Amino acid sequence: MIIESNSNPFIKQVKKLKEKKYRKSEQKYLIEGIQLCMEFMAYTPHLAWAVIATQSKAYLTEKFENVYIVSDAVFSALSDTTAPQGLMIVGKIPHENIDFTGMQRVVYLDNVADPGNVGTIIRTADGFGAEAVILSPNCADLYNSKTVRSTMGSMFHIPV
Repeated sequence: MIIESNSNPFIKQVKKLKEKKYRKSEQKYLIEGIQLCMEFMAYTPHLAWAVIATQSKAYLTEKFENVYIVSDAVFSALSDTTAPQGLMIVGKIPHENIDFTGMQRVVYLDNVADPGNVGTIIRTADGFGAEAVILSPNCADLYNSKTVRSTMGSMFHIPV
């Protein structure tokens, strides 16, 4: 069955995750784009809550559970990008304590306000072999869609 209505209860629930207060209360966030979704599934598949795909990208969901196929119009309404790729995952926000014992290369971000910059710094830290990244309380939201996209999957490789 294909979801073709933006008023579908599941779609309404997912749309709310565009807002920080709902991401925080629901403890879920959106991962969008083919490459980013594949990185998520390669490193943190246990955190997948649902997979959303258009009909043309349904073939990419064969190994996934909780798959929802939606019309292009519905996917566009969920997407934050100008050219949606037709694949999105609703991920659960991890609740793991990071043990920094013995870590020597930890990056601390102090009040970085721009989500794109936070994501880019996380990606760069990963590329340079950092063992973890810490965000100060006033940094941009790690689970903001722009931050997630800017990490290009690095947030799934190293503890943040």
